[in-house]
Amino acid sequence: MFGPDHLETAEALGRLAIVYWLDPGLNKDAEPLLRRAYDIRRSGLPPNHATVLEWTYRLAKYCEDSGQGDEAASLFAQLTEQLLDPETPAHHDLD
Repeated sequence: MFGPDHLETAEALGRLAIVYWLDPGLNKDAEPLLRRAYDIRRSGLPPNHATVLEWTYRLAKYCEDSGQGDEAASLFAQLTEQLLDPETPAHHDLD
């Protein structure tokens, strides 16, 4: 309805990915949907936008949970770098 690269499409894909991830009984692979939702957000929003940071964390956590430790570590490092950047709006909310 919104198009393949719309942020609302990313929202729907991301939520469906979370359902697949958290309910293994559905026997659906969450990874392609999670990555697509992440990519749409990264291309449509600034890198330090709170939504990009949130979905960077979600993808990193998924990678960690699914045994992709190297990618998880890379994404967590990227997230940490963004959060520690004073130009990131969320930086001022950190203690």
